[in-house]
Amino acid sequence: MTGEELPKARVRRRRVFRLVWVVPILALGVAVYLVWAHMRSLGPEITLRFSDASGLRVGDSRRGSTPVGPSTTTGHGIVLTTRTPRRT
Repeated sequence: MTGEELPKARVRRRRVFRLVWVVPILALGVAVYLVWAHMRSLGPEITLRFSDASGLRVGDSRRGSTPVGPSTTTGHGIVLTTRTPRRT
């Protein structure tokens, strides 16, 4: 080893941005846009409370063209929830 020169190591600079990250970043952007568009399309949630369920039938609870959401029965009556579509 005496008198022999050691080989020099080649140092390459690594790219900071790799092309493989384009697809996940685009997918994240599309997902964020879809969630934002969905949340923007929702209208206010309305809760209706009745002292009794007279006049309401199972499967026939519609408000215009929007079905009334899940209902719960409390000790004091029935609670219906619905979400109206956002007007544009």
